[in-house]
Amino acid sequence: MQTEREFAAEGITTREGCRWVDSNIKVVLTNVTYTGNLLLQKEYIADPISKQRRKNHGELPQYYVENTHPAIIDKATFDYVQSEIARRRKLGCFANKALNLSCFTSKLKCANCGRSYVRSARKRGQYVLWTCGSKKGRGKISCGAKDVPEEQLKRICCEVLGTDAFGSDLFSEKIEKIIVIGKDTMEFHFRDGSALKKKWKTTAKKDMWTPERKALWSAYNYDGGRNGTGVGFNEYVKRKEAQSNGEESNNDPGND
Repeated sequence: MQTEREFAAEGITTREGCRWVDSNIKVVLTNVTYTGNLLLQKEYIADPISKQRRKNHGELPQYYVENTHPAIIDKATFDYVQSEIARRRKLGCFANKALNLSCFTSKLKCANCGRSYVRSARKRGQYVLWTCGSKKGRGKISCGAKDVPEEQLKRICCEVLGTDAFGSDLFSEKIEKIIVIGKDTMEFHFRDGSALKKKWKTTAKKDMWTPERKALWSAYNYDGGRNGTGVGFNEYVKRKEAQSNGEESNNDPGND
């Protein structure tokens, strides 16, 4: 949270001298007590023997008492903050402007585990894939869902929407979500309640061979391949990219 970083930069701490963290800040922002009013029975004793306390999520009635003590902030400001919190909660990840999001974010779902697909760029952003969140976080052993190349995803969306060129605004307007099923099926769910299944076949290898990569492959073979360079093609590409960016590669030839 930006507020947490700003507090840390300015040296603002809690009463005990600790660093402010998101959870502490959230408590302050949602505590109606600072408005000079009280909400009673926010907690209750669940077990009279152990005296265990629990937050009241509707198990018992709560009572709102006004003007019980001097206010630190006015009620109008507090209410505005609550409405903003609710708005950002509804937006989800899209409420965080610092994130580099796509129109596909949170809309591409895995049929195996239910998780959303996440975007990952490879070869310095030249090639983009969407991968199941479980698979990306814990590997294929957690979920064997198929990766989806972004360019191919756009082409399939064009076919489904009947357009020549992909438009993120039209996609967001028409498509509610896409479920990736198995290795060859996408199920499109439209905002009007209809659904459509679309067969597809990955073109990942074809898409990866950009003109730049083909030129590097030719150069690699011209230099003698593994025997001539001492490294595999992927390592050769990394070193050429490092050279073009003025970097030095510290990898040993035999590490590929």
